[in-house]
Amino acid sequence: MRSHCYSILQYFHTALAATECVCRKPVGCPDDARKLREIIERKRIFKFLMGLTMNQDEVRGRILGMKPLLNIREVFSEVAKKKAEKR
Repeated sequence: MRSHCYSILQYFHTALAATECVCRKPVGCPDDARKLREIIERKRIFKFLMGLTMNQDEVRGRILGMKPLLNIREVFSEVAKKKAEKR
C-alpha cells in the first residue's frame, strides 16, 4: 500500500486500519499493557511513513529523527501540513 494511490487522509485511515490490533486476552499488568500500546503505536507510525512516496522523504526523515517519536496523529498532521505547504 503506497500513498500515491490515495489522498493523505485516505492513506492515513487505510494504514491505521491495516495495523489495528485487537487483543482478545487481557494483558497481565498495566505496565505490560502500556508497553504493548507503545509497540503497536510505533508499528503504525513506521508502516505509515514507509508507505509515503519518495517526494515525501524529507518529512519522513525529519519525523523519524524526532526524540521522542511523535504519536500517529501528530505524524499524520506533520505529513499533511508539509503536503499543504507544497501546494
